[in-house]
Formats: sequence, structure tokens, C-alpha cells
Amino acid sequence: MNKIALIIIIMSFFPFKYSMAMSPGEEFISRVKLYYQYNIVFKPCAKSQGINYRQYEGFLKESKKAVKYYQMKLNIKKDELQKHKIQANKKANEDMAMVKNLMPIMGLGQPKDQLSKEQLKKIRKYCGEQWQNSLVVRTLIKLEMNDEDNDISDDLDF
Repeated sequence: MNKIALIIIIMSFFPFKYSMAMSPGEEFISRVKLYYQYNIVFKPCAKSQGINYRQYEGFLKESKKAVKYYQMKLNIKKDELQKHKIQANKKANEDMAMVKNLMPIMGLGQPKDQLSKEQLKKIRKYCGEQWQNSLVVRTLIKLEMNDEDNDISDDLDF
């Protein structure tokens, strides 16, 4: 992700405001889509050991908390939740189609033992950069969740 895209993402997330043009469901999809986009990158990064698998597991746990937070913040009913998550995932896949097509060319998603040293070096660099870029936005979201008076961010499941 380049720096301009990162700035746009940050600006679109904060401060958290309900958009008059978006329904709560659309707002939820917009917010959660980002985690699905990160997952499209981080899952194959973990498989290729471009990031540590524990990092990826931590990201998944964080994603579950964020989904639950936005569900509660936007008053998304349980029976609507799965539909909105599917839609967010679908939009993330559409947005990341080009990236997904380039991943096999890099070897991203292949087990480490099937990669050359040069491929592994490039994958670690790429995955490390993606991880670092995501930390800015993910930290801001965590701060938003922690600023709430309730303590849902500590007790949430996906």
C-alpha cells in the first residue's frame, strides 16, 4: 500500500462519524472491509513466513474484536451480521483483485521451503512493509475502541 492510499484510509476512518449518506449496514461493511483486505495480504504472508504466524493469529483476534465493536457501535443485529460480513469480504476481494493476482508471481502464499532465498527475502520485505503500514490504522482503531466508556474491546469474540 502506498503512502497516499494509507493517508486516504486513515482520513476515512477518523474521527468516527456516522455518515448521513450511509446506512449502519453500509457503514459496517465499509469499516470491516479493511480487515478483510488486510487478511488477503496477511494470510499468505503468514503461510510463506513473511510475517510470524503468531502475528497473524493476533491480527485475527484483533479483527474479531473490531467486528464486534462495529456491530455494537452501529447496532447491527445478529441476524444481519453474517450478511454484512459476507458483503465486506466480497468488496475486499474485488478491491484487492489485482494484488491477489500478483501474489503467486512473487511466490506469496507458498510454503517457505518451496521458495528461493531471493523470493523469501522479497516476501519478507513486502510483508513487513504491509504489516508496518497497517499498524497506523489498526492502532487508531484500537484507540477508538478503548476510548469508549464500555469495556467491550477486552471481552469480544468475532
